[in-house]
Amino acid sequence: MSIISRMEVSLSIDQIKEGDRTRKDMGDLKQLAADIEERGLIHPIAVNQNYELLAGGRRLAALRHLGKATIPVIVLETEGSVEDIEIELMENISRKHLHWSEHCILEKRIYDLHS
Repeated sequence: MSIISRMEVSLSIDQIKEGDRTRKDMGDLKQLAADIEERGLIHPIAVNQNYELLAGGRRLAALRHLGKATIPVIVLETEGSVEDIEIELMENISRKHLHWSEHCILEKRIYDLHS
């Protein structure tokens, strides 16, 4: 897999084409939308040169829930549909959730900073 080019731009949310996405269970979008509203979008969604969604379906759904008209995106120029699907797969399996003990450590740090 090779990405030909990468560019960060701002797009109208209506320009993004979702197509047939693999992930059907979006989880708690209200919480994600609240986090984005409070802190902003930390990781922009990714689209290909045709503005077809590659990564960030949950973030896109949360931004739509918030009524955003324009959002930051990363445009990846790809070589075609196989590469597009590889990017979707990579985005969804490469993450590793925090171990419960790591989560507790971060929660304690936040608590201590607020105290």
